[in-house]
Amino acid sequence: MSQDNRKWMLLLSLNLFLFTAAWFFRTSEAAPPNAPFANSVEQSGEMIQLLKKSNALLTAQNLLLTKQNSLLESGQLQVQIVEKKK
Repeated sequence: MSQDNRKWMLLLSLNLFLFTAAWFFRTSEAAPPNAPFANSVEQSGEMIQLLKKSNALLTAQNLLLTKQNSLLESGQLQVQIVEKKK
């Protein structure tokens, strides 16, 4: 082989190698379609709904605690502590 043919073969081989490497290592998407922060408006709506539910549960819990305290203070309710026998 002549010197020119070797240069062309080397150039062709290098191009083939780089094309193959680029084929295998192509870039992927920046973020998957189901990214955790994909739809901030929807997430805000969900957060508001969860906060409303938590607020309703806390309100109900406070009402129960208020009733419990009023029963304990009125003397109508007696609490007995019994030790469990082993």
